[in-house]
Amino acid sequence: MDRRTVRAMLLAVLTVGLLSWTQIGFAQMASTAQPVTGATTVAKPVAQTMAAVPQTVQWQPNLQAAHRLSQQTGRPMLLVFGASWCHFCHKLEDETLGDPRMAAYVNSMFVPVHLDLDKDQRVAKILGVSAVPATIVLSPQAELVGRHDGFAKVVPFAQKLEHSRQTFLASQEKIQQVSHVDPTP
Repeated sequence: MDRRTVRAMLLAVLTVGLLSWTQIGFAQMASTAQPVTGATTVAKPVAQTMAAVPQTVQWQPNLQAAHRLSQQTGRPMLLVFGASWCHFCHKLEDETLGDPRMAAYVNSMFVPVHLDLDKDQRVAKILGVSAVPATIVLSPQAELVGRHDGFAKVVPFAQKLEHSRQTFLASQEKIQQVSHVDPTP
């Protein structure tokens, strides 16, 4: 599948509302989210952000909730596919994403959502996820920004996420430049 087809299929899943987003916690997260106003407001170094107050990853209840919050805040979505039977998924969740510095970084720079490969098969198929753990970074417009397969320790995982985030910021900056071009000669 080409990128346009993947994006169209993913947007169909997001807009049709095949998954319920009415679980407790979404309204609170959406009301406290800070909008992204440009590259300079979110370009904190990874180390600085990871040194923030310890916390846990604030997972959105489902993909639709994450998409709505991503659109409201301008932050990219972080989709982490796992499965209850997957040893390395538990390792990623416990050791890497369970690290308070990593949780602070993820919460401040992304809109995280945890998806189950067995339950979210349609989304997994659209995104080409066949093995777990798999981490996907999507823009608020559901454009693929980054993909990271497998387990990684805290620092390598943070570096991969930061690379994806910088790719996202660069694409947003290009969009802003194009939209601000004066059409008159």
